[in-house]
Amino acid sequence: MRKALSVLLILMLIFGMTVSAFAAISNVTVDQSVKTISKGETASYVITITNDNGGNARETMLSLEGNAVIKEVSTFTPQIIDLSRNSSAQVTLTIDTETLTEVEYSFQVKAEAPEIQGRGNAGQSASSFISEEIILKVHAATDPDPEPDPEPDPEPDPEPEIPTTVHYVAIGDSLVTGSTGISGTMTSYVHGFFTHLQSVYGTDDVTRSILGSDGDTTGILLDKLMNDPAYISEVEKADIITLSIGGNNIMPAARDSSFWEIDEALAQSGTENFEEEYTQIMEQIYALNSDVTVIATTLYNPYNKSNQPRGYSGDTELHITAEKYINEVINTVIREYQNDTYHVVDTHGFFIENYGTSGKMGDVTFFYPRYVWYTWWYVQLTRDPHLNQRGQDEMLKLHIDVFNSEMSTMTNLSFQIAA
Repeated sequence: MRKALSVLLILMLIFGMTVSAFAAISNVTVDQSVKTISKGETASYVITITNDNGGNARETMLSLEGNAVIKEVSTFTPQIIDLSRNSSAQVTLTIDTETLTEVEYSFQVKAEAPEIQGRGNAGQSASSFISEEIILKVHAATDPDPEPDPEPDPEPDPEPEIPTTVHYVAIGDSLVTGSTGISGTMTSYVHGFFTHLQSVYGTDDVTRSILGSDGDTTGILLDKLMNDPAYISEVEKADIITLSIGGNNIMPAARDSSFWEIDEALAQSGTENFEEEYTQIMEQIYALNSDVTVIATTLYNPYNKSNQPRGYSGDTELHITAEKYINEVINTVIREYQNDTYHVVDTHGFFIENYGTSGKMGDVTFFYPRYVWYTWWYVQLTRDPHLNQRGQDEMLKLHIDVFNSEMSTMTNLSFQIAA
């Protein structure tokens, strides 16, 4: 049988008969089966045609199947290719979307090789292959330079919330508590100031919290404002704060000598701490409550400036020494701090003008016990720079004066004043 077939082939070749080779095209693939594009742009695909069968696929023609609209606007480059055995080729398909509707299109790519008659390898059988479905989504073109939406009219600034109550917080040292050295407790100015606020805003519309502590320095107070939940909470909800601090920074410089001498090294150290810490105190207060009104008092000098009473002739020099630290450093820091809601009560200037110059600081403090020769030993041990009740009452008047004169600028307190 095998011999017969061989003989038949030889005869066919001799007498010019033709034969076709095996079918060839085995696959058609596309680089992106789903594509989204704006109307007016050109969709581009890379089509790969593969021949891994035994025959040739010359004159293979590329065409679109499945959508006549897409077919009208598509171009293959090239459209006809020649594939030899075990080879592949790539062509580019472009689709012009200018006239397309903004919808989704589906189509397929068909590769078709014709039958070619010929002797031996010169002939080929017809073959074809259709790709998987291809999706083209066309959406509306975007304006490259769209007109910006008009800016909306700005919203009017909301009216500031008007508080229904005023919360007053008194912060400081023994001037706040009313404590003295050995003479009991005075009624501190903070109580009278609270009563004044009630007369301004209404008895039921003012609350208070007293955060005074005997012996507090600026360092101690700063730590409380940073870490003590009670101090932090009260400052956060305060509308008005009165502040008295700094006396204990400098008091150790004279206390050990019962205030008959001043240790300038200790005074220097205390005032340096004050310079650094007072500003931090104020910054922490405003960090906790940026709208709060603060009324701070300067430090008074307990030493008479002149006209010393009997037994106290050395106090003129001590007054001068104390001024270097109390007024030239501490009070300068207090006066020079700046904030729109920060106000200063000049207790220092008032006491010197009305009491210190005339030798009457003993009228507002316990600093000048009456000298009698047989009680001199007692006088030497009991000098006390704390304010007596008259001194506290004077501080109250000074705070009320500052509050009344500055009240129009206290924007956080601009609600109805009691009739």
